Amino acid sequence: MADIELVIKMSEEEYKDVIVNGFFFVGQVKHIVDAIKNGTPLPKGHGKLKDIDKIEWYCILLPL
Repeated sequence: MADIELVIKMSEEEYKDVIVNGFFFVGQVKHIVDAIKNGTPLPKGHGKLKDIDKIEWYCILLPL
């Protein structure tokens, strides 16, 4: 089965519970599952991800 890279949005508290503390509460399961269900799959071979806002800001400051 192929891997899927996914961008999800979740609260910092839930993230810390899962990643830092290694656990989550039963009441958080729905929020975590919903975050995965509502996630955005990245296209295969997407390359590096960039912060476009920063790139646009630097382009404005640099003379052409």
